[in-house]
Parts: sequence; C-alpha cells; structure tokens
Amino acid sequence: MSTFVSSKLYQESEEFPLHSILSSTSKNRELPFNYENLPEGKEKNEILKKYLKEVLGMDIDKEIEEFSKNKDENYRLRKSSEELMNSIMALEPKETKHYTKIYYWDKKRYHKIDELEYYISENSNCYLELYIVLLKEHYKERMTEDDFKTLLNIPNFIEGWFSSNKVEINFRE
Repeated sequence: MSTFVSSKLYQESEEFPLHSILSSTSKNRELPFNYENLPEGKEKNEILKKYLKEVLGMDIDKEIEEFSKNKDENYRLRKSSEELMNSIMALEPKETKHYTKIYYWDKKRYHKIDELEYYISENSNCYLELYIVLLKEHYKERMTEDDFKTLLNIPNFIEGWFSSNKVEINFRE
C-alpha cells in the first residue's frame, strides 16, 4: 500500500534497533545537552521545533497552520486516505521497482535503549534487510470508507510482507 521501505539490522542472528544505530540524516540525532532540564516554555519549544525541522524534516509550524485552516474533524482522515491512495502504483508484467536508502552511522558501538544494551562488535557480521508491507486491511482505519472500498475492489493488488535478502554491512574501522 505505502511505498515506504522499512529496514532491519542484525548482528549475526540478533536483531538490533536500527533507528538508534543508523540514521537517515547526517545531522546529530540527539537533542541538545540538558534539553530535558530546561523549564517548559517558549525557548524549549523553539529548540524542539528546530530539532524536528533540521533532523527529521518536520515543519511543525506549517503542520499546525495547515490543521488550523481545516477545522473539519475528518481532515486528517481525508488527508491520510488521499496520501495512501496516491501511493498505489501499477507495475507492468516483468517491471520492477527499485528503492534506495542512505544511512549514516555515527561510529558509536555502544547503544542503550531503556534497560536494553547493544554493542556492535567489530568482529561480528552485521546485515541489513529491507522490507515493505502491502496489506489492505492494515490501512482500514487510516482511510475514508469510499477509498477503502475502492482499494478492496482492486483485483490484482499484491498483498503481503516482502523482504529483501540480508546484505552484509561492514562496521569495521
């Protein structure tokens, strides 16, 4: 349904949290030092807005403006449904679709997420796997009723969870 490609990272056979080890931006993904200790207010909000825009590419002011212009309670549903319907593509027989994804690594080997700790060993084999999820029912709550009916009536819609082969990544220095 969506053409968004997701990824998994493995060290040997253990899955690692890709989002905390690899990034799709070369910018520092961490909030500024001591951000959590800043008092709530305009300064803290501005720092967060700047971070979201520079690192994640999200313009919160633009999003708020767009939603405030559209007071309709179903606006988000219609917007989501429109985006999903526009992401449907038709491929001819034997036609392929190629995807690329650029990742950045900050050279940190140790990562801690809550209670879990991960260490990327220089001597271990690491692999990246890409996958795409194409399921109609999965998007029912994110679509208008009419668009969902249209989606259900597409006769040759390919459904499933499709994965690439694992490709080795070299984390050696």
